[in-house]
Amino acid sequence: MPGVDRGPQVNWDWDNLFAKKGYNEEVFYKNSKLANMWFAYELQRRLEGTGVTSNAVCPGYVPATLVDYQPTRRGRFMFRYILPLMPFSRSIEQATDNYIYAALDPSLEGVGGKFIVDRRFKRSSDQSYEEADARRLWEMSEKWAGLTSDSDSLSGVGRQT
Repeated sequence: MPGVDRGPQVNWDWDNLFAKKGYNEEVFYKNSKLANMWFAYELQRRLEGTGVTSNAVCPGYVPATLVDYQPTRRGRFMFRYILPLMPFSRSIEQATDNYIYAALDPSLEGVGGKFIVDRRFKRSSDQSYEEADARRLWEMSEKWAGLTSDSDSLSGVGRQT
């Protein structure tokens, strides 16, 4: 929405993935969502031709899942009773409906590489389609997880060797 301040933008910094150079909660949250998109799209590319698909699903803003993280009674009250009444909020049931739709709806059989919001395809950010960045993060994650040999690597998911 024009004129709405949505806080700091995604600020992907390959040299600060572990927040050693600084940490901004909102930036790192948004960066984590970008990483989720990269992984979903990269997994779809790696699964190409296997009949298995990967999509990203947005559950929406679900205040009920954040109640227990609020440090004050006022915060817990807001997240339990006030924020769920806002038009941008989703109930746990509404959020899970998006996942169930993505996993089970027959119309999505064979459909991958999509971003699903409220049972509709939505275009994600331009940055989320950067294949080189997605591949780089995937490969770095394989190394962090100790999956660097070809036989153990997830880069071979869905491919017979």
